[in-house]
Amino acid sequence: MSCRPVVGQIAWTDQYRIGVAAIDRDHEGLIRVYNHIVSTLSLESESKVNEEAIIVLKSYADTHFKMEEDVMLAAGYPDYVNHKSEHKLFYNYVDDLAVSIANNEEASSDFVEFLGHWIITHVLVMDLQIAEYLRSGGDRFKDIGL
Repeated sequence: MSCRPVVGQIAWTDQYRIGVAAIDRDHEGLIRVYNHIVSTLSLESESKVNEEAIIVLKSYADTHFKMEEDVMLAAGYPDYVNHKSEHKLFYNYVDDLAVSIANNEEASSDFVEFLGHWIITHVLVMDLQIAEYLRSGGDRFKDIGL
Protein backbone atom coordinates (compact mmCIF):
# COMPACT_ATOMS: atom_id res chain seq x y z
CA MET A 1 0.00 0.00 0.00
CA SER A 2 1.70 3.19 -1.07
CA CYS A 3 0.78 6.69 -0.09
CA ARG A 4 2.33 10.00 0.85
CA PRO A 5 4.16 10.38 4.15
CA VAL A 6 2.15 11.49 7.12
CA VAL A 7 3.94 14.11 9.17
CA GLY A 8 2.84 15.05 12.64
CA GLN A 9 -0.29 14.22 14.51
CA ILE A 10 -3.58 13.11 13.02
CA ALA A 11 -6.67 15.05 14.07
CA TRP A 12 -9.72 12.81 14.55
CA THR A 13 -12.49 14.10 12.30
CA ASP A 14 -15.77 12.75 11.02
CA GLN A 15 -14.07 11.69 7.79
CA TYR A 16 -12.58 8.77 9.74
CA ARG A 17 -15.98 7.56 10.96
CA ILE A 18 -17.13 4.47 9.14
CA GLY A 19 -20.47 4.23 10.93
CA VAL A 20 -19.81 1.16 13.06
CA ALA A 21 -19.68 2.55 16.60
CA ALA A 22 -17.26 0.01 18.12
CA ILE A 23 -14.85 0.27 15.19
CA ASP A 24 -15.04 4.08 15.22
CA ARG A 25 -14.22 4.17 18.96
CA ASP A 26 -11.23 1.91 18.36
CA HIS A 27 -10.01 4.00 15.44
CA GLU A 28 -10.21 7.14 17.54
CA GLY A 29 -8.21 5.39 20.26
CA LEU A 30 -5.63 4.15 17.74
CA ILE A 31 -5.17 7.70 16.53
CA ARG A 32 -4.65 8.81 20.15
CA VAL A 33 -1.92 6.15 20.53
CA TYR A 34 -0.33 7.29 17.25
CA ASN A 35 -0.43 10.92 18.38
CA HIS A 36 1.21 9.95 21.68
CA ILE A 37 4.03 8.26 19.75
CA VAL A 38 4.45 11.36 17.56
CA SER A 39 4.57 13.56 20.69
CA THR A 40 7.13 11.26 22.29
CA LEU A 41 9.31 11.39 19.20
CA SER A 42 9.16 15.17 19.05
CA LEU A 43 10.39 15.32 22.67
CA GLU A 44 13.16 12.74 22.26
CA SER A 45 16.43 14.21 21.07
CA GLU A 46 17.37 10.96 19.33
CA SER A 47 13.91 10.36 17.87
CA LYS A 48 13.42 6.93 19.36
CA VAL A 49 10.18 5.08 19.82
CA ASN A 50 10.22 3.39 23.22
CA GLU A 51 9.20 -0.15 24.09
CA GLU A 52 6.21 1.02 26.14
CA ALA A 53 4.70 2.76 23.12
CA ILE A 54 5.09 -0.42 21.06
CA ILE A 55 3.45 -2.52 23.79
CA VAL A 56 0.48 -0.13 23.97
CA LEU A 57 0.17 -0.06 20.19
CA LYS A 58 0.29 -3.86 19.87
CA SER A 59 -2.24 -4.31 22.66
CA TYR A 60 -4.61 -1.83 21.07
CA ALA A 61 -4.20 -3.44 17.66
CA ASP A 62 -4.74 -6.95 19.08
CA THR A 63 -8.08 -5.97 20.58
CA HIS A 64 -9.23 -3.92 17.61
CA PHE A 65 -8.17 -6.36 14.89
CA LYS A 66 -9.84 -9.27 16.66
CA MET A 67 -13.09 -7.35 16.95
CA GLU A 68 -12.91 -6.17 13.35
CA GLU A 69 -12.11 -9.66 12.07
CA ASP A 70 -14.97 -11.13 14.14
CA VAL A 71 -17.35 -8.59 12.57
CA MET A 72 -16.13 -9.49 9.08
CA LEU A 73 -16.51 -13.22 9.73
CA ALA A 74 -19.97 -12.83 11.26
CA ALA A 75 -21.09 -10.80 8.25
CA GLY A 76 -19.52 -13.12 5.67
CA TYR A 77 -17.42 -10.22 4.40
CA PRO A 78 -16.07 -11.29 0.99
CA ASP A 79 -12.68 -9.53 1.29
CA TYR A 80 -11.92 -10.94 4.74
CA VAL A 81 -8.69 -12.73 3.74
CA ASN A 82 -7.18 -9.64 2.10
CA HIS A 83 -8.25 -7.41 4.97
CA LYS A 84 -6.76 -9.78 7.52
CA SER A 85 -3.49 -9.84 5.53
CA GLU A 86 -3.29 -6.06 5.97
CA HIS A 87 -3.58 -6.59 9.72
CA LYS A 88 -0.73 -9.13 9.47
CA LEU A 89 1.40 -6.59 7.58
CA PHE A 90 0.87 -4.15 10.43
CA TYR A 91 1.80 -6.77 13.05
CA ASN A 92 4.93 -7.78 11.13
CA TYR A 93 6.12 -4.20 10.89
CA VAL A 94 5.49 -3.51 14.56
CA ASP A 95 7.17 -6.81 15.53
CA ASP A 96 10.24 -5.89 13.47
CA LEU A 97 10.31 -2.54 15.19
CA ALA A 98 10.08 -4.18 18.63
CA VAL A 99 13.08 -6.38 17.78
CA SER A 100 15.04 -3.33 16.65
CA ILE A 101 14.24 -1.53 19.88
CA ALA A 102 15.17 -4.60 21.95
CA ASN A 103 18.53 -4.63 20.13
CA ASN A 104 19.01 -0.95 20.97
CA GLU A 105 18.68 0.04 17.34
CA GLU A 106 17.11 3.38 16.62
CA ALA A 107 13.51 3.47 15.49
CA SER A 108 12.56 6.78 14.02
CA SER A 109 10.36 8.70 11.68
CA ASP A 110 10.19 5.74 9.27
CA PHE A 111 7.96 4.02 11.79
CA VAL A 112 5.80 7.10 12.28
CA GLU A 113 5.42 7.48 8.51
CA PHE A 114 4.43 3.82 8.14
CA LEU A 115 1.98 4.00 11.02
CA GLY A 116 0.42 7.27 9.88
CA HIS A 117 0.01 5.97 6.31
CA TRP A 118 -1.36 2.69 7.52
CA ILE A 119 -3.95 4.21 9.84
CA ILE A 120 -5.26 6.66 7.29
CA THR A 121 -5.34 4.32 4.29
CA HIS A 122 -6.62 1.37 6.27
CA VAL A 123 -9.45 3.34 7.88
CA LEU A 124 -10.41 5.45 4.87
CA VAL A 125 -10.23 2.64 2.33
CA MET A 126 -10.37 -0.86 3.76
CA ASP A 127 -12.49 -0.30 6.87
CA LEU A 128 -14.88 1.93 4.97
CA GLN A 129 -15.44 -0.97 2.57
CA ILE A 130 -16.49 -3.14 5.53
CA ALA A 131 -18.98 -0.49 6.61
CA GLU A 132 -20.39 -0.18 3.10
CA TYR A 133 -20.82 -3.95 2.93
CA LEU A 134 -22.57 -4.02 6.30
CA ARG A 135 -24.86 -1.13 5.35
CA SER A 136 -25.78 -2.87 2.10
CA GLY A 137 -27.13 -5.78 4.16
CA GLY A 138 -29.74 -3.66 5.93
CA ASP A 139 -31.26 -5.22 9.05
CA ARG A 140 -29.42 -8.48 8.41
CA PHE A 141 -26.36 -7.04 10.17
CA LYS A 142 -28.04 -4.95 12.88
CA ASP A 143 -26.63 -7.15 15.67
CA ILE A 144 -23.07 -6.49 14.43
CA GLY A 145 -23.09 -2.82 15.38
CA LEU A 146 -24.80 -0.74 12.73
